[in-house]
Amino acid sequence: MRARAVSRAAVIAVAAGVSAWLPADAGAAGPPIISVHANVRAEATSPRGAVVKYRPAIVRNATSVRYTKRSGKVFPLGTTVVTIIAGNRFGTSRRSFKVIVVDTTPPTFTPAPDVVAGAVGANGANVTYTVSATDIADPNPSISCSPASGGPFNVGATVVTCSARDRSGNTGTVSFRVVVTPPGVTASGRYAGTTTQNGTVSFSVSPDGFQILNLNISADFTCSDDSTISGGGFTIGQLTISTDGSFSSSGTGDWNGENFSGTYTAEFQGSFSGSHPPSGTFRVRLSLSSPAGVSCDTSPVLWTAPLTS
Repeated sequence: MRARAVSRAAVIAVAAGVSAWLPADAGAAGPPIISVHANVRAEATSPRGAVVKYRPAIVRNATSVRYTKRSGKVFPLGTTVVTIIAGNRFGTSRRSFKVIVVDTTPPTFTPAPDVVAGAVGANGANVTYTVSATDIADPNPSISCSPASGGPFNVGATVVTCSARDRSGNTGTVSFRVVVTPPGVTASGRYAGTTTQNGTVSFSVSPDGFQILNLNISADFTCSDDSTISGGGFTIGQLTISTDGSFSSSGTGDWNGENFSGTYTAEFQGSFSGSHPPSGTFRVRLSLSSPAGVSCDTSPVLWTAPLTS
């Protein structure tokens, strides 16, 4: 008895290696027809590559279909050729496409805070720092920094730039400062002391050791008309500590009190020296317009301010 012919062509949709079968055209001669399958591109999600799911192939006139690597599997970095193999009683057909797994994500640095170190001499110090980076596809990206860790750093702030490169050539960068404090600046914090006029002086040193902040100092004046002005106060918002540990400020401005007014010229100097508390001099001269023609002077005032907190 002759087999009954089926008039419809078979179309097999294949997903993840499982075929959905339709009747094959027993009267159609020739091997299966496989439609072109587009290449697939995916971003790596781990050093192993990525799990890639691709769409089913369109295959006509086949009784069996399989893939050399099924959808939903892990594909490594690079190009993997997947071949679709379809067969029927007339023969076997093959068509290939590519699964391309790429890595375009740069390495990421962990936060890199500034590094503060004290100078061991006039030229600064050798400073060691640590940086680290991670990468999605490369467990060990190469890291390079300039200036290098462990090398000499001059007194002051030096910007360090580090780059991390993964095996795909992606590069990530991070920058931070290495701050070497001047000789003698042993700690940031609050400093307070007295003057040779029994006045007060106080200021703070910034965390990086390079700024005098909120300096306040009091002094008494002796005037040309034999009068005195007691407890005159001056405030300086910020001073820079130089590489030799010294700092200074000078300037002019208006001076106004309850019974007098005029202009002033002020000079403030100080330095950090070894283990000794910072010390220096202070002087202010007044030229009064009210009362007219009167000048006043603190004379040089010595001050010392130990670290208090």
